[in-house]
Amino acid sequence: MKMINSFLLIMVLPIIGIAQTKEKAKPNRYLYHTHGISFQKFYNLNKRVTTNPMYEPIKNNVATFQFGFIGERKNTSFNTGITVGSSFSGKKNTRSTNIRILGFSLDAGYTIFTKDRFFIASLISIGLDNYTVKFNRDNSALPFDSVVASTNNLQKTVPLVFNNTFVNYRVGLSFNYKSKRIPRNAVGLQIGYAGSFVDNDWKINNTQILANSPKDGLSKIFTHIIFRYQVRSDKKPQVKAI
Repeated sequence: MKMINSFLLIMVLPIIGIAQTKEKAKPNRYLYHTHGISFQKFYNLNKRVTTNPMYEPIKNNVATFQFGFIGERKNTSFNTGITVGSSFSGKKNTRSTNIRILGFSLDAGYTIFTKDRFFIASLISIGLDNYTVKFNRDNSALPFDSVVASTNNLQKTVPLVFNNTFVNYRVGLSFNYKSKRIPRNAVGLQIGYAGSFVDNDWKINNTQILANSPKDGLSKIFTHIIFRYQVRSDKKPQVKAI
């Protein structure tokens, strides 16, 4: 925890410093999207559900896609983004488990190093992530006619679905390289950590609580490839030949 607090302090101080500067430059604006993966263990939910061998354990990694908008003034940037993600474990036709993510974040960044077309930026953000975990039973041994004829047998085919929502913080670094041919565009690599402020109960039917429901917190490492496309700049970019 002390390490996380120290890292947060390092991220925040440069942003506070730049916010106190009187001189204001015109902002640059970008559209961006990222493609990546995050690593998260929902240990308590996984333990409670998969003690029953009918259910497949939860996969620890989730593929993610994020898109949004960046406003940049001098070395400081402010971003808004929407994240979607999913993972799948097991076999599609029999027993399987699926995770889906829908999230929204507000980010602040500060460029801490730049040289030629390469620059490194720190990142700190706050966000809201909703997770849906679906556990599908193996129904391959259940006769078709018995499902049609019996409501009880039909009920056995319904998957278990749990939901959780986390208010979270995120800290990280972004390593970026501006295109030589089109300098206003850039590609980069983001790495970092995201965690929730509290552990939350898993719910059923989106919002309904259950007695003695397992609790989990968000604690994940992520890495993304980011693509930035400038849509407004102070100066007209010069297109350079390769």
